[in-house]
Amino acid sequence: GLYDHVKELCPVDGDNIHWKYPGNPDGSFSTALAHALLFDWSGDADALIDLHGGDLHEKFSRYTVWQRSGEAELDERNERLARCFDADFIVGLDSAHMERPGRCCTAAATLNRLSLVVEGGSDARFDESHMLFHLNGVMNVARELGLLGGRPVPARRRQLAIGNYHFVTAPADSLVIPRCEPGDLVEKDQVLMECRDSF
Repeated sequence: GLYDHVKELCPVDGDNIHWKYPGNPDGSFSTALAHALLFDWSGDADALIDLHGGDLHEKFSRYTVWQRSGEAELDERNERLARCFDADFIVGLDSAHMERPGRCCTAAATLNRLSLVVEGGSDARFDESHMLFHLNGVMNVARELGLLGGRPVPARRRQLAIGNYHFVTAPADSLVIPRCEPGDLVEKDQVLMECRDSF
């Protein structure tokens, strides 16, 4: 992907592994890799954490994603892990996501396993603050699981818990100019961005 200047698609098969879990050992390269990561590489792990650093042309708030399963104990433990990261948003996905392929945290929940997806970074620039966000969060998860001594360090940010997030598609090919910043609280009918031509 690096050499082919591909943002998020695997150049071998044109797929994005992020949406391919639980995968298939006999499928395409990306689906076979997803299956191997879930069942072979992390099969006996205490928790699977998928750390993301922000693709090119992405700018967003720091957030964690966990999958609601309907199993009270698993859901409580997954949400506690999600709160170990000093994130702006904690996304607890609706259990309907478990009916189709998707993120590693969704596939793990179907197996009654702990898992998170963590986003922290912007425009593929992984600076010190983003690195510390990931590092401190992973260390907190290790404390929460009893792998390290001590208690997790409480989040400094006000963590907003939400049930889902939505992808908004521009109405036409355009240059998108944001009119707000990640993490801003917005109101109904507020302009979030402008779509312009290149000139």
